[in-house]
Amino acid sequence: MDDTVESKRGKYIEGSCKYIWSNKEHRSINALNIVSLNYADSHSTFQLDFSIKMNGSNRKDISEFTNKLHHRSNAYQRKSEITKGKNILAIEMLQRALDNGVDADYLLVDSWYAKPNFIHQANELGMPVIARLPNNKLIWNFKGKHKTMNAIYDSMKNYRHKSSGKHGKISYKYFDAIVEHAVLGKVKLVFLHTGKELLVFISSDITIAGKEILATYKKRWNIEQGYKDLRNLFGFGKEENRIYESLIAKITLSMFAYNIVSYSTRMFFFL
Repeated sequence: MDDTVESKRGKYIEGSCKYIWSNKEHRSINALNIVSLNYADSHSTFQLDFSIKMNGSNRKDISEFTNKLHHRSNAYQRKSEITKGKNILAIEMLQRALDNGVDADYLLVDSWYAKPNFIHQANELGMPVIARLPNNKLIWNFKGKHKTMNAIYDSMKNYRHKSSGKHGKISYKYFDAIVEHAVLGKVKLVFLHTGKELLVFISSDITIAGKEILATYKKRWNIEQGYKDLRNLFGFGKEENRIYESLIAKITLSMFAYNIVSYSTRMFFFL
């Protein structure tokens, strides 16, 4: 699960907002914020679902959208979801995927979605979560003597150099520990230090090793590569229309074409 920001300069593009932070441009821009769910295994990546998220800086109020829709239509349902929070949209996508028979081992999310209530909701749906945690003591506090991530890390100095690894040119040391959280119960944390910064990952499945947690989380990069391929090859982000339903249709077609190519490639390698 992730979201992407696609620049939109037009003043009257329905669903676009004036102040959305772009990690690509390192500033706030006029854009669409698109939340999406991907499926990835060792062979392929597929686009499963998406929603447009509109915040309070919207350039056009939802009541001013061009089309007046019947309240029982799919288009009306798509329009009504635009004001929901990203975590709510993400859980709804996960629920739809599971209801449609998608079978996956873990839900991978970055630090934005890594909040106790979100992880709890995913667990309630039967989907274990692996995530990178924000080092924010207002969001993440654990039971026991050492409550914050920094305190837990400092208390386990004898384990800091237990295991080592390498990602590209970056070498790191890591160890894992099972801790207890008020909302989630027992979870496994993996503390990874590059020598410059401390990164913390969480798994609601405590049976897997820290090494496997890190290896699994690396697969989250597939969704970033998917966004890149969608933009470069399938017209994603290049929708030239201001009407909300048309934007939904064009994004859907981009993802559908992506899935056809991904499936065809998968079948070629299995022949």
